[in-house]
Amino acid sequence: MTELPAGPYTAIWVYQGATPAVHVGDVVTVKGLVRDNAGRSEINLLYQADAAAVVTSTTTPPALFVTTVELAADYEAWESHVLTITDGMIVQDLMFGGFWLASSVESQLPVLFNDYFFDYATVELGDCYNNAFGMVTWYKNQWVFKVMSVEAVDCTVGNEGLSFGAMKRLFR
Repeated sequence: MTELPAGPYTAIWVYQGATPAVHVGDVVTVKGLVRDNAGRSEINLLYQADAAAVVTSTTTPPALFVTTVELAADYEAWESHVLTITDGMIVQDLMFGGFWLASSVESQLPVLFNDYFFDYATVELGDCYNNAFGMVTWYKNQWVFKVMSVEAVDCTVGNEGLSFGAMKRLFR
């Protein structure tokens, strides 16, 4: 859930233990127990008898865009935000449990991805993405980007110094 206007430190995870009766874009008034859940801030709607999420209106969800430099400078500022990392990213390592490590083409900074909302079976070593859309969260003592989608078309890559002769040899 994101407080408007959206920006750093304006989102929090809301937990109610079941599929919520709200939809993306709903403006909601929430009352619940604010707590730390394994390092992640959340509003928990399970424990208070008067806990509730009441829809008051709807709006267009904010579009948030960050670079890996902005993200690495203060991951906590973007915790629980749904956002787009605008850097081109190259998959560097496929890890156990639906995790993979990618690094920014622009800054070379690493981002740890998780398949919470995504089909990990489609990720391959060396894949290059123009950007990634998902949620930043604290999970198992590390910052993780729970990816929802990636754009793999026309991926950003660094320039190469290549002579015409060397380039022609690539196509012989």
